[in-house]
Amino acid sequence: MGAKEEKRWTGVIAFAVILAAWLVLAVSSSAQMVQPQVTAGGSHTVGLKSDGTVVAVGDNSFGQLNVGSWTNIVQVAAGESHTVGLKADGTVVAVGAILDQIVRSWSNIVAIGAGNTSAMGVKSDGTVVGTGAYISESWTNIVQVAGGGMGHTVALKSDGTVEAQGLCGIGECDVWRWNNIVQVAAGGSSSTSVMIAHAVGLKKDGTVVAVGTGSGLDVGSWTNIVQVAAWKSHTVGLKSDGTVVATGDNPFGELDVGSWTDIVQVAIGGSHTVGLKSDGTVVSAGDNSSGQGNVSGWNLLAGFGDVPPEYWAHNYIMAIYGAQITAGCSTDPLEYCPEASVTREQMAVFLIRALDQVPADGYCGAMNAFSDVTFDRWSCKYLKRLAELGITTGYGDGRFGPEDSVTREQMAVFITKALASVPPDGYCGTTDPFTDVSFDRWSCKYVKEMAELGITTGYGDGRFGPDDYVTRAQMAVFLSRAFLGM
Repeated sequence: MGAKEEKRWTGVIAFAVILAAWLVLAVSSSAQMVQPQVTAGGSHTVGLKSDGTVVAVGDNSFGQLNVGSWTNIVQVAAGESHTVGLKADGTVVAVGAILDQIVRSWSNIVAIGAGNTSAMGVKSDGTVVGTGAYISESWTNIVQVAGGGMGHTVALKSDGTVEAQGLCGIGECDVWRWNNIVQVAAGGSSSTSVMIAHAVGLKKDGTVVAVGTGSGLDVGSWTNIVQVAAWKSHTVGLKSDGTVVATGDNPFGELDVGSWTDIVQVAIGGSHTVGLKSDGTVVSAGDNSSGQGNVSGWNLLAGFGDVPPEYWAHNYIMAIYGAQITAGCSTDPLEYCPEASVTREQMAVFLIRALDQVPADGYCGAMNAFSDVTFDRWSCKYLKRLAELGITTGYGDGRFGPEDSVTREQMAVFITKALASVPPDGYCGTTDPFTDVSFDRWSCKYVKEMAELGITTGYGDGRFGPDDYVTRAQMAVFLSRAFLGM
């Protein structure tokens, strides 16, 4: 077992909610992970796991739970009695009341949506396809779609404006004045005697707007919202602090979400509300008559086979996994390789992802990042970005040493530079920060700063081990403390 960093886990990391195109992020040339997600239908709940598989509970009258064989899924959406999945290759699958053969003809899809009896997909060119949905052939530059219950479809454009089509007799399509919108949701029901339909828009400043009819429109006072969800006659908003607000009808307790914390995504079903927590677990409120709320045993962060829950660094490793800083060392089987040493190019990937600075493919062009890092090397874009950010200059002779293992004192340099927290020369004075790191050692100021920032306490016996290689487990601890507030 690697040396344990002796600081207790004090928090959890909230991974970002992807509102439009739910993209697969790679941490190396082969390993991939998916952003976990929950969605809800009329009386069922669906969860997308980080390994691209899908789980579902609740009513299965139309086969809407038959998702067990799905793989390589990157987004899910649910309607009244159907479930739709977007695959990594841009194709779509569906089970339940929506005809699977129709959506299987779709290609180049980057985002999907579902209404009560509809499914729709946004293509990579910004146009929209759908089945059972009102879709305008004139729509362009679309980035997200949402279906409502009264046969209307709402579409978010790349410029922050909104379009709507369908049966729009009660104001649910009056969205043409909206601007600066970053996400849309649609609600309503065609199964009640009272016509109910509404559309909701999340604005860039964290406020919410709504049009239509029903009791889920009282959103004008909401602030600091990062995601909205709507269905039938209630609306839910996720706040930036991980808490949840809700408005509308509450016959089954679907609005009883006030005690929820650490939520990173919300979804609404016919009469229930679901929340995805930062640790990958799921909570539910409201109707459970069909078992749609039986989600307490779920964890959508698929665990690493070589990192059991009792492993000393388990929480830290799962934190950087949830934050998409890593997806491990292999996907089949899913493993992290916690005791393996970290190479310098792997460390560059960790840091660039932690800083949310990942450049596009081809970023190196035809120029080598370093004399030993060619432009076509898988890590070139990360190393070039690391150099541009001033975090590294390589060895000083034109080389970077991508396959060299990282020592703990080198790691201290990289992390303090990445945090823009490099102390001045002479920072150590005449006091040794650790028994094996003297005040006049070249790395002293970096190591001391790491300790004062609470990122490391060393081995716990007074030593830091500056020349020891950093294991992947240790790196998870350092990254979690430095960038995720743990």
